[in-house]
Amino acid sequence: MSRKPFDIIDIIYHKSGHHKAVTLIRAFENFIVTGGKDGRIIIWDSKLSKEIGYLFAHNSEVTDVLNDPNYNLIYSIAREYNIKLWALPRFHYKGETKAHSATLLGIKTWNEYLFSASRDNYIKKWILEDLTLKQIAKVSVEKLSDFIVFDNHLVTFSSDGLLSVYSLPSLEFEKYLKFDVSSVLRAIRKASKNFQSINRSDAYNILLKSSRENGIPAFKGGLTTDKLILAHNFGLVTMWSRNKLKFKAAFYIHDEHITDLAVFSNYLITSSLNKTIVKTDLSFKTPSSYKKLSSRPLALDVTPSGKIIVGLENGVLLCLSKEFEVLLEYKNVSAVTCCCITPVNIIVALVNGKIKLINPETLSESRTHNIHKRRIEGIFYHKNKIVSIGSEKLLKIFDLRFNEIKTIPVPAIPKNVEGVGRYIAITKNLAFDIEKEEFIKGEISKQTKKNYNEKLVHHYNYIRGDCIIKIDASKLNYVETKGRDAIYDEGTLTLLKKLVKTNTKKRLFTKMSSHTILSSEYLETIETTK
Repeated sequence: MSRKPFDIIDIIYHKSGHHKAVTLIRAFENFIVTGGKDGRIIIWDSKLSKEIGYLFAHNSEVTDVLNDPNYNLIYSIAREYNIKLWALPRFHYKGETKAHSATLLGIKTWNEYLFSASRDNYIKKWILEDLTLKQIAKVSVEKLSDFIVFDNHLVTFSSDGLLSVYSLPSLEFEKYLKFDVSSVLRAIRKASKNFQSINRSDAYNILLKSSRENGIPAFKGGLTTDKLILAHNFGLVTMWSRNKLKFKAAFYIHDEHITDLAVFSNYLITSSLNKTIVKTDLSFKTPSSYKKLSSRPLALDVTPSGKIIVGLENGVLLCLSKEFEVLLEYKNVSAVTCCCITPVNIIVALVNGKIKLINPETLSESRTHNIHKRRIEGIFYHKNKIVSIGSEKLLKIFDLRFNEIKTIPVPAIPKNVEGVGRYIAITKNLAFDIEKEEFIKGEISKQTKKNYNEKLVHHYNYIRGDCIIKIDASKLNYVETKGRDAIYDEGTLTLLKKLVKTNTKKRLFTKMSSHTILSSEYLETIETTK
């Protein structure tokens, strides 16, 4: 029987949010982008109220995403060597360029050019030609840690505290930025009134501890209409005139490292490792609002309408008002480890030991059960029995209503758990017979696995904590397929057919490619605006 591409249907289980720490937030005009340590990039609407889609973008922590309206593209980087390109409005993956020989630190656009910085201590200048980045210049910067681009300037930050200014587009060195030491000392003394951790009589020692060879290292930058704002080690903020790049002021907002900053109107929003975010009036250089959070904030940005988006170390994403009132909260998401289909519902098992029961007609969650104390390594259905295996070396048997029938200790640490009909391979040399409810020493033969897999009409695919169920619709409709009864009972086949109808009519997300998944609502929107 020949198989055509349209015979394969994907059912996607996905929860909005990140599995790990939120490390990046970018609020663009028409959408908001968040990136995390899970390597995923999630695209939200401009209010953070709906998820537009998500990208399986990187294999490491996402560190920057840029929107380039000149080419209708977005660029993304992570703790890797490559710059990736995504075409709007469907966020199609358009390729990548190995930009540096070490981890990328940041990317910025200026006119038609793209600039990138890396731990290889190079700033590189790129031009896009036929969706390919072409390097046209580079400059070496010792101990490079990040940079900012504005007007006709490129300012680099170094781990030794040096701030270097280069002209654009030539990348010729112009000068160093020097802050006033006496102003920093006054800022330390003033801060001692607000922070117990800062000793008022020890300003010089604090300065020495926080400084390096050429000053106090900066690692974040922001802009107002007339000021350059830099965040330094240990909560120090400096202000510079934007046109002449002259030092203006120094003040402390936090008593620990600032993790991110954003500028809105004449206010500076900062986040810190002390689990706080602060809004500071730049005219008076004094905090006007303060909020303590449940976890350390690692990323923030302000939308064009003034809403503050904050990403936390525990994976939580917050949308706050200008007064720091919580408007929306997306909790961290537990990654899917395994899945199975029964005659009643879809069972999705999670890394936290819980399972979620999914309604096949709506793809919505109906119930949640906590069945293991740790990660669920495998969950399987066979002849009205559901079997789960947890990493705490316990095997549990349930009926279809999820009433627990039996708990059996597993004599080995489960590894690469796999189901083959009535047998579950728990390790390379240990299996479990579901029908006899007993362990068997030895491995399941390759031929048995091959024969079983050839008869399957559905498969599970796990990508970055999400679950995709692939159903071969043509094979499913071919009812007289030899050996079908040995694998599927009538109830499971009926549920698979329901899933095909659900996927066609009520699909929540559409898999556009191996990299991109978009919400059906967003796809309908861009189709109607053509």
